Amino acid sequence: MPFFRAHAHIDTKRREPYLFDEPIRGYLRDAVRLRYQMLPVWYNAFYDASVGGYPIMRYVPTRGTGREMLIQDHNMLSSPETRVGIM
Repeated sequence: MPFFRAHAHIDTKRREPYLFDEPIRGYLRDAVRLRYQMLPVWYNAFYDASVGGYPIMRYVPTRGTGREMLIQDHNMLSSPETRVGIM
């Protein structure tokens, strides 16, 4: 989703991307770049939702995979991670 924040309560540990060491800093850099590349897709999806009433993510039934799939916008397919203990 396009929601992106880096602020927190004053008592929490600082977590700006530049404070991390490699390779974590590189992973964060890649994630932020991907986020900015995807912004036009998200803004178009939210526009379509506001004008046409289309959901941002639509469930796509899949047979035999044991996975849920969500279609986002017109060209993106994602699968949420649902395994217990993954996070």
